[in-house]
Amino acid sequence: MKFLLLALSVFMLVTASTAQSSKPAAVVQMQMTVGKLLMLVRDLSVANNAFAKDTEDQTALNTLYTTSEDLYQLLPVFGTSSTSTLPLVTRERVNRVITNFKDALTKWESAMDERSAPNLVSTFKAVENAFLSLGGVVFSL
Repeated sequence: MKFLLLALSVFMLVTASTAQSSKPAAVVQMQMTVGKLLMLVRDLSVANNAFAKDTEDQTALNTLYTTSEDLYQLLPVFGTSSTSTLPLVTRERVNRVITNFKDALTKWESAMDERSAPNLVSTFKAVENAFLSLGGVVFSL
């Protein structure tokens, strides 16, 4: 996970520093939002690991809930108003990866409600993978 976060961070910095002026504002906003999501997914990962070790850890559970809320507040950036200017094929790719990310989050939240440590770990791995796919697609715009 650490390597993946580092790789995505470096990729994000390179993308942010190169020719942003030639990209539509909506694309730049989506790319910057992926950077914000990266920090939230990292925080979720730490709290999820703590909660998986002790499903009665109220501090970890509170962190998971508040960080999830923060994450969901950023997702509208990937909505129709931002993607409508993209070419159809690209728009479909963005829509597909954001849907996959949301689906992975929903499954992980179900595992969180069940307080099942094995499910917390496996479903959060799916969240991380879906996030990396989202980041890869958005940064390639």
